[in-house]
Amino acid sequence: MKKVIYLLLITLTLFLSSCVKNTTAEVSVIAPSGTPALGLADFFKNASEEVKYEIVSGSDPLVAAFTSESHDIIVAPVNLGARFYNTNKSYLLYKTFVWGNTYIASTEEINSIKDLEGKDITAFGETSTPGIVLKSLLSYMGVNANVTYVSDVATANASLLTGKSNIILTAEPSLSNIKTKKTLYTLDLQSVWMEMTNSYSYPQAAIFVKASMKNNVNVKSTLNKMISAVTNAIENPEITSKNACLIDETFSKLGEEILKAAIPNCHFDVTMKDKEAVEFYFNKLNSLGLSKMYGGTLPDEGFYIN
Repeated sequence: MKKVIYLLLITLTLFLSSCVKNTTAEVSVIAPSGTPALGLADFFKNASEEVKYEIVSGSDPLVAAFTSESHDIIVAPVNLGARFYNTNKSYLLYKTFVWGNTYIASTEEINSIKDLEGKDITAFGETSTPGIVLKSLLSYMGVNANVTYVSDVATANASLLTGKSNIILTAEPSLSNIKTKKTLYTLDLQSVWMEMTNSYSYPQAAIFVKASMKNNVNVKSTLNKMISAVTNAIENPEITSKNACLIDETFSKLGEEILKAAIPNCHFDVTMKDKEAVEFYFNKLNSLGLSKMYGGTLPDEGFYIN
């Protein structure tokens, strides 16, 4: 009898251990530095031990994550996620939360895109979202400008700060930093894009979830916390700016005040409809001969979770 009880206790212990393990399973998250990480700073700062996250620089680690399916959740440019969905349907779009953060900054007075006629512009991201948006808007407004592309936003910013360029394409939070050093005239390209579409801005960065994990309880909980963090960034930028400085060295160098000023201009939003905006943006890429950026064909309905 004692042996039977002992075996039952062992079985019960193993069962309970299995339950605990299942409810505390780790959730892996990878996200790019810059604006996406800033919008999720509260999430990263308060992440539980069960959440393992990485903040990475550049697109290569994100491409590797999509390719190897190494993470439950990937934060990435919308077109990158669509490209891999069209390849293997392994990750689905949960929610776009960065709706553009690019600006024209000028030491000369400018009030509209049309004021860029004949001007020299130093820009970045020639074949990515910043450059594509600039090209689209110049074409839409019928403006002929002389655009020179450099390797990254930091190089464009340096060009303005050193006086080599008078007009640049830049992004937040860099723009708020430059404003502390120079008097600038700025154009919000998101507003011009909304004028072109008559409704919405362009989808820049989104949260993608592994298709096989979309119904996992822990993953769902993590996704909810990420959305709450974005909402908090919108409503309480002073808290988010403090947390951002604690999770990332680049943010700490910029400082809380600059980040707090930048957050309202980063166009964080979790209420906009993804599908219409994504398809409009991808059709615009197609018209520019850049359909390869999203995989050549529009993602089907299965791409969108919400």
